Amino acid sequence: MKVYSGSEIRNVALAGHNDTGKTTLVSQFLFNTGATTRMGRIEDGTTTTDFDQDEIELITASDYLQRHPRVQEVDLSFSSWGAEGYGKVWLNGGNAGIYRHQHFAERRMERLARDFPIAEGATKEALDQAARELLLAQSSDWAFIVTNATSVPYAIKRLREHLVRFHRLAEMVENAAPVPAEIAAMRERDPIFPWLDYRVFAPEPQARRTA
Repeated sequence: MKVYSGSEIRNVALAGHNDTGKTTLVSQFLFNTGATTRMGRIEDGTTTTDFDQDEIELITASDYLQRHPRVQEVDLSFSSWGAEGYGKVWLNGGNAGIYRHQHFAERRMERLARDFPIAEGATKEALDQAARELLLAQSSDWAFIVTNATSVPYAIKRLREHLVRFHRLAEMVENAAPVPAEIAAMRERDPIFPWLDYRVFAPEPQARRTA
């Protein structure tokens, strides 16, 4: 009979009748050789080789999460792909001034979405375009470019243009004086997200005023 060294062995078969201790024996082997850190128990379902086809079910990830919505909870630390692994690229002394203008526009957009929950016609078109202009103004590219000092005048110009158009659209809505031709020109210039509905910025569903 040929003798094989341990380095040449890839598969081992352990055969026997039911309830003869195969699973327990393998668990003991694995534990004694250091392959596992503890002895598995059939009763606990923690053995390595205990398998029953009736216990296995093919299922999609979404179906599993529907049955077990809380599988594991973790607290994620803030991190990014940027330099040093956090937000230094996007928030620092060189670009911090951008954010007060963005936040002011964000709060104005939230008020508009709250106060005009069922806008129609030109008013809705103005609000939808205002949402697009705000998203473009919020682009992280502008702060990134300022930090890396690559095309700073371009970044500042783009940020200002989107904010100016946003506030012009907001003014139209607030004064109940939308200008369809002006709105169409802005939409043609910045047609990103054609499906966007301004209501995504609504802080709450309750309506205060209709237009």
